[in-house]
Amino acid sequence: MEQHGRASDHDPVLIQTDLKGKKESVPEIYTIAGSKTKKFEVGTEDSFVIVEADAIVKDGI
Repeated sequence: MEQHGRASDHDPVLIQTDLKGKKESVPEIYTIAGSKTKKFEVGTEDSFVIVEADAIVKDGI
């Protein structure tokens, strides 16, 4: 450690991790491509939606 209490690039760092912790949720992946629809509804909270340039969603997602 330097005299003023700041860490340098060479000071060791100790971390604690929990590898058996809570299982991470896998997001649902939706791809909208080449289609025309009025509304697209996603049912799950953790979702990933890919909207291609040729897709038309009139009233939103």
